[in-house]
Amino acid sequence: MPDSFGKYFISGTFEFADDPTGAESWSERLEMYYRFGMPEKEKLRFQRQGEKYGAMTYKSFVLYKFIDEHGVEPDPHTPPLTAIEEAEAPKWFSAEKSHRVLGDIVELVDRIKVVSGKMRDIIERFEPGVHQFFPIELRLPNGSVFPEPYYTMAVGNWRDSVIAKPEMLDPAFQQLEKISPRSYLTQLSSFRKLRFRRGDIQDAHLWRERFFGEKLLCFSDALMQAFTEAGLDLPTAQHLAEEGDL
Repeated sequence: MPDSFGKYFISGTFEFADDPTGAESWSERLEMYYRFGMPEKEKLRFQRQGEKYGAMTYKSFVLYKFIDEHGVEPDPHTPPLTAIEEAEAPKWFSAEKSHRVLGDIVELVDRIKVVSGKMRDIIERFEPGVHQFFPIELRLPNGSVFPEPYYTMAVGNWRDSVIAKPEMLDPAFQQLEKISPRSYLTQLSSFRKLRFRRGDIQDAHLWRERFFGEKLLCFSDALMQAFTEAGLDLPTAQHLAEEGDL
């Protein structure tokens, strides 16, 4: 995804003000639920660091669900991620600036991505029930709501299919004492050298790689072709070859 604001990346706040619960943001609504609505027994799951950190851990737990793999512990203080509950998903996003045009996939704050209804429908046609989508209003500064429907998205497929070797990197990065996954994404020349193992992708059409986490979103050739035929407006994508291809 692009790293500058525009039609694919907009800044703002989730559920800013006028929430019927009295909360002033999505984060505050989650905290209020933890403190006043969650059963005491359930709270214990989020108190690995102590009771005073429970609300903070729960908020992180919900956020991780949108960007990390379900069923795993994202850090030592957070329990294994479960499927997103409808009540946990943000209901609207207040954009800081007006936008007349948005892409069919947009990154919001906290690394959460939303997709248009058209894009969601195509993904669901290829992989019904694999990923989670929740409707969200994109509110503009003038009080209006962006007319096209959008949905927050949590990717359900995670794979270990990417081949990333230090020799693929620019020589300057090869000299680093510790090479991070981000090093392969910094330069386009290095990124294009990555390869996929077809057998490890299996039948996935939309997936994330565990090596890169939320930093890389992968689409199959067939799914990308469907997006193109539907005329979707997407950020520039890079085609990566499979193992053995030139």
